[in-house]
Amino acid sequence: MLFRSITTPRVREYFPETLLWAPEVETDAQGHASLDVKLADNITNWRLTATASTPDGRIAHGSADIRAFQPFFVDLNPPPVLTAGDRVDLPVPVRNYLDQPQAVTVELQSNQWSELEGAARRQADVAANGSATVVFPLVAKSAIDAGRLRVVAQGAHGGDAIDKPVRVHPDGQETTQSAGDLVTDRKSVL
Repeated sequence: MLFRSITTPRVREYFPETLLWAPEVETDAQGHASLDVKLADNITNWRLTATASTPDGRIAHGSADIRAFQPFFVDLNPPPVLTAGDRVDLPVPVRNYLDQPQAVTVELQSNQWSELEGAARRQADVAANGSATVVFPLVAKSAIDAGRLRVVAQGAHGGDAIDKPVRVHPDGQETTQSAGDLVTDRKSVL
């Protein structure tokens, strides 16, 4: 009997708009510098741009592209803010850039602030060099400032997991009340 080990893939959860801004980097006497940079989890092309200047005012400029790619991945772009009681159809695109099709299991993991309508695990057949979209109907049932949505996808030829933030406002309109009165310095005269 052949057993295939399936492990949960590394969760992609770091998605900054700007990967690095470091205006204070100094080079050595030969003009070399190095930086340790935590790469983001975005599947995208990054543009690296560097500008250098010397004490006497000379300037040099260079740029390069950095491609962050994996041949199989899921995408998740939930609304950043919901209101308790909202119902959304959450699309989860599954992208397969491999040369073979995949039958994929896509799971939206449960949390305490939302409720899923229907199955948490869904199947998708994704063509070679193609994509498919799985839709999860979701209800935001309670308010939370820093909620997370996590989707895990697993196929025979790869897996991916992604985690994104969601904020859920309470249902209703926030109101503030204040009361005031006039305070005077009264003295009793006897």
